Amino acid sequence: MYELTPPQQEAFDFIKSFIEQNGYAPTLQEIGAMQGITPQGAKRHLNALEKKGKIELKAAKHRKITVIEEN
Repeated sequence: MYELTPPQQEAFDFIKSFIEQNGYAPTLQEIGAMQGITPQGAKRHLNALEKKGKIELKAAKHRKITVIEEN
């Protein structure tokens, strides 16, 4: 697995915590607001997290981010 950058780790931790607290994934707007970036910037973080094997994104699904459990 690749190392996460600090902003990617922050987004990943937020996603995990949000899912644990709410039972569903945050939106791009919620991730962006938490980090002080645009939804497009949040999407770039999600794409990087998916490429690094930390999450799975479901295309065309609102709030569909799945955290991949580490072994």
